[in-house]
Amino acid sequence: MKNVKQRCGLQKDSVEENRIFSKSLLTDSLLIKQPEKGYRYSIDAVILAWHVNVLGHKRVVDLGTGCGIIALILARRFPHIHIMGIEIQKSLAYLAQCNVLKNQMTKQVQIICDDLKNLYTKDIGGPVDMVVANPPFGKAGCTRLGSDKSKCGATHEIFATLSDVIECSARLLNISGTLMMIYPAQRLVELFHTLRKAGLEPKRLRTVHPHVFADANRVIVRAVKHGRQELVIEPPLYVHQANGAYTTEVEAMFRL
Repeated sequence: MKNVKQRCGLQKDSVEENRIFSKSLLTDSLLIKQPEKGYRYSIDAVILAWHVNVLGHKRVVDLGTGCGIIALILARRFPHIHIMGIEIQKSLAYLAQCNVLKNQMTKQVQIICDDLKNLYTKDIGGPVDMVVANPPFGKAGCTRLGSDKSKCGATHEIFATLSDVIECSARLLNISGTLMMIYPAQRLVELFHTLRKAGLEPKRLRTVHPHVFADANRVIVRAVKHGRQELVIEPPLYVHQANGAYTTEVEAMFRL
């Protein structure tokens, strides 16, 4: 399989020369490079990565990896796994590869610049045990898009819809393989319908609230390929305390 620079046709020094990226520490042990403006990873990615438990899984795919944030966190947490980060945008795929190299994780993390709609098991060396996804959640045409194409592509269904992400997950997963997703709470009914249509049974659900008195704005869902019909609803996650600071649980998510 070609490496990301060959597949994307990017120049070796195009990132640093343009000075478009800044460095930010996620934790004391992980260095993440991301654009100063435009697309930047959000706390959604950190929350999702925290809730992933690979157990006996060894092969993991991160759909829409962006700058590689989720793949890198998982690689640091679980040294035994191999992760393939899929990203359609060339600039973000190159950035993700830069982050993999910077954190010396080339043996664990592979970045593939490709369209998930065209991705099959033959393209990644066979079925995988787990797929993680923090997919675009804004429907194209329903909201006014900004001028930054990279950011719009990461947050709105321009390159892939919810159905595209879930259908790809179902194609790539082993029987009894697991999909972990974070998604807007207001689209939960659509999410469950799309999962079941693709043969992925929702097994665990956790709602995410900005604070204790707020409605949920995100949901974390664990689905199993051809799993039995049984759903566990976990205690809610509150992101902020009354004073605006992160809750103890969320603070822990930033420490590896």
